[in-house]
Amino acid sequence: MHKVQEKIPAIVIFFHRNRWERLFLASLETIYNLSVIYLSDEITKHTFEEIKQIINNRIKNGSVEQAFINVDFVEFVDARFISSIECPVKFIFSHDDATWHSRNSVTALASNVNAVIVGEPVSVLRYATLGVNAFFLPFEDFSTGGIPPYTERDIDVLFIGSTAKADRNTFLEHLSRNKVDVMVAGGETSALSYEEMSILFKRSKIVLNFSKSTNETTSSIESRYFEHVYEYKARILEAGFCGAYCVSERAPAIELLFRDRIVDTFRSPEECYAIINDLLADTQKLEEKAASFSAACNQLRPQYLTHLFQQWEHDSHKTKLRRIPTWYLRSTYGEKFYFALRYFPVRNLAFCTREILTEQVGVVIKVALLVGCPVAALLKWSQIAKKKLFAKAVISD
Repeated sequence: MHKVQEKIPAIVIFFHRNRWERLFLASLETIYNLSVIYLSDEITKHTFEEIKQIINNRIKNGSVEQAFINVDFVEFVDARFISSIECPVKFIFSHDDATWHSRNSVTALASNVNAVIVGEPVSVLRYATLGVNAFFLPFEDFSTGGIPPYTERDIDVLFIGSTAKADRNTFLEHLSRNKVDVMVAGGETSALSYEEMSILFKRSKIVLNFSKSTNETTSSIESRYFEHVYEYKARILEAGFCGAYCVSERAPAIELLFRDRIVDTFRSPEECYAIINDLLADTQKLEEKAASFSAACNQLRPQYLTHLFQQWEHDSHKTKLRRIPTWYLRSTYGEKFYFALRYFPVRNLAFCTREILTEQVGVVIKVALLVGCPVAALLKWSQIAKKKLFAKAVISD
C-alpha cells in the first residue's frame, strides 16, 4: 500500500485580493498545505514592523517550509520586506509582464529568493540570463464542465478585451469590412467574470488574441521608453482550455509554448483576415486544429506544473546586483510613505525613515528620498481624496 505523501506547509502572501487567486491557490493545494495572508487587511490594523512579526510568527508556529510572495503591481512588497520574512525557502510570483520585469528582477536578486514563478513564458528565459531559477505557471485556468462540439458553437470569432489599446481597432475594422462577424465582449465598460468568459469561450469557434501592449497607464521604467511591446496574453491558454481555437498576433511567448504552428499567428490586418477566413471556410480543418491546440494547452494546466517548483537549483549561480537602482527606491518608498501617512503615521513614518537611512546609497539620494517620497505620497493621497469627494458629489446630484 502506497503511503500518502504529506503536503508541504507553505504560506502565500498577497498584498490585496485578486480575482485569479482562487485558481492559483487551487493549483498550489495539490502539493501544499496553505496559509494565506493579505497585507491590505493587516496594514489597516498594524504597523509595518508588526506586520513582519505577524508573518514570521505564523511561519514559526505553523512550521512553514516555503513562502510564496506576490509582487504584482505593488511597490510596498520590496526586497527589504521579502528579506525580512524568516522562511527557509522563498518564491516570489507575478504575471511579470514587460512593464514590471525590471523591478521584479531587482527584487529577486536583492532579496535572494530561491525562485521566481511567472505568468509570462519569455520571463523564464530573461531570469535565466541572470542565473535566477524561474518557472512558468498560468495563473488563469477557469474552464469547468464538458467541452461542447463545434456544431454547437454559435460564435464564429470572439474577442474579449479592450478595443482601445494599441491598434486593435484597425484589425477589427478590417475584419468587419470583409464581412467577418467578430463578437466583442468585456473591455473598458463591462468587465466579465471568469464564469462569463468561460461560457463565451465554449460558445466560440475562434478566439482572437492581440499581443501588442502600449502600457500608457503604468509608471514603470519600461513604459517611459517603449511605445509598445509584444506580450503573452492569458487568452491563448484560456481559449484552449475551453476547446476553442486561438488566432493570435505574433509574440515570442507563443513560439516558446507551442511548436509546429499549432497556433496561427499574424502581423497585419490582412494576414489576420486571411487566416480567419480560411478556417471558417473549412470546418474540418478548424476542428482538427482546435483539437490539437486544446490538447497542447491541456499539458500546460497549472495543476500539472506545480511539482516543478521542487526542482529549483540550490546553487543557481545568480548574478550579483551591484546596487539598488534609484528608480526602484523612489517607487518603493513613495508607496510606503503613502500607506504610512494613512495608517499609524507616527510609527510608520519613523520606520520608513530608518529604512532609508540604512540604504546603501549616497547622502544626496537619501535626502532626495526623505524629502521627495513623502511629498509624492501626500499628493497621491490628496488626489485620491478629491476623486472620492467628486464621486460622492456626483451621486448626491
